[in-house]
Amino acid sequence: MAQGPMSASPVPVSEPPVSPAPRASSRRKWIIVVIVVILIASAAGGAYLLLRSQTVSLRVETTTVFATATEAVAFDAKITGGTATAVNWIFGDGTTASGTSTSTSHAYATGGTFFVGSQANLSGGSSVNNFDALYVMTVGPRKDLTTRDSLGVIAINRTASAAGAPLIAAGKWIAAVGSVQQAPSYAFSVKTTPSLGTTQWDNYSWAVQALSFSYGDGAAPLINISDQALRINHTYASAGIYQLALAVATQNQTMRTTCNISGCSSTPLTNVMPFQIRTTVVGQTIAVGTYKLLTYSGSVVNPGLIVVQEAVTGSYTTLDPGADYESVGFETIANVYQTLLWYDGTKSDAFVPVLADKIPSTTDGSISSDHKNYTFHIRPGAKFADGTSVTPWDVKYSFTRTMLFVFGTPGTSGWIQSQYLLPSLSPADLTFANVNNAVSVDNASNTVTFHLTASVPALLWFQIIADPLGSSIVSWKWLEANGPALAWTPAGFTAYQKYGNLVNYVPAWRDKTMGSGPYTVDYVVPGESVAMKRNPNFQPLPGIPAPTVERVFLQYVESPSTRELSLESGQADITTYNPSNRFDVMRRMQTDGLVHIEFVPTLNLFWWNFNMEIAPSADNTVPRDFFADLNMRKAFFYAYDFQNYLDNIVENKHFNAKFADSFNGIIPNGMVGYENLSSYNVFDMARAAVLQHVEVRDEPRGPRERVLHPDDRRSDGGPGELGRGPFVGRQPAEARPNWEHRDQHADDVVPRHHRGDEPAREPHVPLVPRLAARLPVPDGLHVPDARAGQQRHGVRRDVPGRERFQHQLSRLPRRDRPVPGRSEHLGLDQRHFVGDGHQRRRRPVPEGAARGDAEPDDLRAGAAAVQLLRVPHLDPGHPAREQPDARRDGHPLQPAGEVRDDPRCRRDVEFCRPGHPGRIRHYAVDCDARPPRRPKAG
Repeated sequence: MAQGPMSASPVPVSEPPVSPAPRASSRRKWIIVVIVVILIASAAGGAYLLLRSQTVSLRVETTTVFATATEAVAFDAKITGGTATAVNWIFGDGTTASGTSTSTSHAYATGGTFFVGSQANLSGGSSVNNFDALYVMTVGPRKDLTTRDSLGVIAINRTASAAGAPLIAAGKWIAAVGSVQQAPSYAFSVKTTPSLGTTQWDNYSWAVQALSFSYGDGAAPLINISDQALRINHTYASAGIYQLALAVATQNQTMRTTCNISGCSSTPLTNVMPFQIRTTVVGQTIAVGTYKLLTYSGSVVNPGLIVVQEAVTGSYTTLDPGADYESVGFETIANVYQTLLWYDGTKSDAFVPVLADKIPSTTDGSISSDHKNYTFHIRPGAKFADGTSVTPWDVKYSFTRTMLFVFGTPGTSGWIQSQYLLPSLSPADLTFANVNNAVSVDNASNTVTFHLTASVPALLWFQIIADPLGSSIVSWKWLEANGPALAWTPAGFTAYQKYGNLVNYVPAWRDKTMGSGPYTVDYVVPGESVAMKRNPNFQPLPGIPAPTVERVFLQYVESPSTRELSLESGQADITTYNPSNRFDVMRRMQTDGLVHIEFVPTLNLFWWNFNMEIAPSADNTVPRDFFADLNMRKAFFYAYDFQNYLDNIVENKHFNAKFADSFNGIIPNGMVGYENLSSYNVFDMARAAVLQHVEVRDEPRGPRERVLHPDDRRSDGGPGELGRGPFVGRQPAEARPNWEHRDQHADDVVPRHHRGDEPAREPHVPLVPRLAARLPVPDGLHVPDARAGQQRHGVRRDVPGRERFQHQLSRLPRRDRPVPGRSEHLGLDQRHFVGDGHQRRRRPVPEGAARGDAEPDDLRAGAAAVQLLRVPHLDPGHPAREQPDARRDGHPLQPAGEVRDDPRCRRDVEFCRPGHPGRIRHYAVDCDARPPRRPKAG
C-alpha cells in the first residue's frame, strides 16, 4: 500500500511522536540534484557499455596454418553477438562461395598467399564481416609437380608500390617482380648407332619459355616470352579482393649430338613436335580498399608457419641420410632425423646425448682403454615419427647402410664413418664380415657398440657420430616397408650397394623421411620446395626444445633480389645467404624495422683449387698440365692478394663487418686437427715472379736440388728454399718445358714431343701472357729460353699422400666439386667446402689428409682458403654452380649409353651444347652409373 504525501494533521497517538524536519536550504537541493543526475548518467553509461560489449563480430578460423593446392581446406566463420542467415566467402584466389552454414571448405587450385574474407547476413537484418582482419592462408604447390615444371615466385616491391602493399587504397598501384624459383631439371637421352663409327644422342630437356602476369581485375595480362624476371606496375581502380597470378610455362626441347672419329657436332635446340607445354601458377591476393589483415603479436600474420627462401641453385640430391652428401639436403635431414649425440649449442667440442641417454666415457667402461670400442645406451622411450620405438637394431641398420653406400654415386658421406669402421676405404674391404662386425647390438642391455679399426679420440668419434649425414638413425621397419629389404647375407650386402647410386635411388627414401627429429617431411616439390610439419612424437631434451612452429615451408629461390623483396613485403620470414655485396639492402630493411640481421659463427670454408688437367679449347691455349708444376701453383698463390679480396670482394672493409677471415688449410677453426696456417697467405709478387720461371717436378730417382731465394730466409739466418718436401726444385739454369703427357693407363709422365707414336710438338712457354704482364722477371735472375726444350727422361708421379688427399676430394658431391671461377681460362677452379646452411658442411677428415704424408707445401700453395665467420656472406662473387669444361686429357666426353628416365638424371648426363662441339655443362657419371667414357681412336 503506497503511502501518500504527508498531511499537516496531528500525528496519530499510536505512533511515537516525531519532530517535524527542518526546512532544507537552497544549497542542499542543488547537491541532491547533482547526485541524482550523476547516478542517472552512470546508469546510462553502464547500459551503453553493456550494449557495446554485445557488438557483433566475425572472425575466420581454420584447422591448418598451411594448405596444399588441390586439397580441401576447412574454414569456419566465428560469429559473436548474432545469428547468421547467410554467409558469403571470398577466398582470395578469384573464387567465392555462399551458403547458410558458417562452415565451408575450399580447395585452392594453385599455391600462393591468399587473404580470406567472409560476410554474414544476420537474423536482425544487419550484416557483419572480417574485412578489418582478413585471414592469411598460405598454400603450397601441388604434390604432382615434376622436374619438367618450374614454379614462379611473386615478390611485392613495397618501396615502389603504394603504401601498405599488398593492401592498397582504390586507385593505387602494385609493383611486383615475378621470377622462376628454379629451372627444370629434367633430362633424358636416347642413344643410337646409325652407322659403324657414328653414334647419336637425342637429348631431351625442359626449359622455361614464358612468364605472364594476370591481375584479376579484367586487365589484359602481361606476357614475357623469356625465362627472365618479369616486372609489373599495375593500378587497381576499384575496391575489391583480387588475385595477382604468375604463370610459368615450360616446354620440351631436343638437340641431336652426332659423334664420329672426326669429332662431335650438335644440331640447334628445337621444340619437340607436337608442342609439349606445361604451366604452373602461383597467386598473391591484392586487397584494394580499407581492408586489414588478422595479425598476432604485432605484425605476425601466421605464427604457426615459417616460410624460408633459400639461396639455392638446384635442389637436394636425396633426403636419405645414408646416401646424401650435400648441404641442401642436409638442412632437411638435420631437422627430421636425430643422431646418438649432438653438439652442445655452438660448441664444437662438447655434446649432449640425444638418442643415446648418456655420453660414453672410459670411466664407466663404455669406451675401451684403447679407444677402439664405443658403447652407447639407447634412450628408453625414444620414438620415430610414426610412433615406433628407436632400437639398437635401428642404429646398426642405419650405419650398415652408410657403409654399404660408401662408394655410391654421386659421392656419399659414408667415407667419414667408414674410414674407422672398415679396415680401409677400398672395395676389397667392403665385405660382409667387415661391415657386419663393425657394429654390434645387445637388446638385453639396449646398447649398441662400434668396433673401430684404429684408436680414435673420443672428440673425433663424437663429431663423426653427431654428423646428420651418415650418422642419422632411420627406422629400419619403415625402410623395408617402403623399399627393398636388406638381406643379411654376403650376397644381400652386395646387391644392396646399388641403392646408393642416384640411378637406383628408391623414391620413398629420396623424398620422404622417417626419423625422430622435431619435424617430419610432409611432401616435396622436386627441385623447388620442401614442406615440413611438426613431429607429434618428438621428445624434447635438454638443449633440444620442442618446436614452437607447426609448419616450415622451404622454397629454393635462386634470385637474391627476389628473396630480399619477399622478406621486405612479409612474404618470406627468413632468407639465407644473400651475398655480402647486398648487405646494404638488408641493413636498410633492418633500419626500417622490417628485418633482423643475425650474425652466426660458422665452420664454413671457401677455397680455390688448381685445375690439374685443363681442358683445351679454341679460346684456351693454356696447356692441360700447366699447374702440374708446383712452383707455378706457388707463383699463382703468392700473386693472390688475400687482404684485398677480403676487403673489397667479400667487402669486410666496405661494410665495416667481418664476413670472413683469412685462412689456410683443410680443417676449419673449431674442429679437431685445426692448425693455424694463415701466415702462409702472403701476397708477394716478387716471389711469384721467381717461382713462375722455375719448374718443380717430383723426381725421386734424381738428386735433391734446391732453388734458393735471397729474400726467403730460415730462422737460422740461412737462405730459404723453394720446392720443399718430396718435390724437387730445379736450378733456374735448368728450367725445362712446363708440360707433359699422362698416359691413360700408367702413372708415368712422358714428354709428348718424345713419344714415338706422336709427332713432335713444340713445348710452350710456361707462362700465361696475362700473368706475365704482372710478373716481371726480378733483376739478377737468369731465365733461359724455355723454347729450347731439352731431352729429358720420363718422370714418375709417386706421392701417396697427395693422391689420397685428391681421392678424398674427388669423392665430394658434384655440387661441391670445382666450378669455374673468374679465372676460368687460367685453369683456376673454385671449390666450396662450407658449413651450416646450404653449402657443404665440413666433416672431420683423416689426419693423413691434412697432415702426415700429405704434401704440406702442395696443400698450402694449392688450396688457399677463406674461412667464413658469419652467415650473411657465403658467396664471394662466384656462383656455386658446376660448369666445368667437358674434356679430360684433351678428349671430349659424350653421353654414355641410354639414360633412364629419372627426374634427377640431369646432373648426371653429359650434353653437347650448340656451338661448342664436344663440350658439356654437367661433368659427372651418367645415369647408368658407369664412369664417363671417351671414344677410342678409329
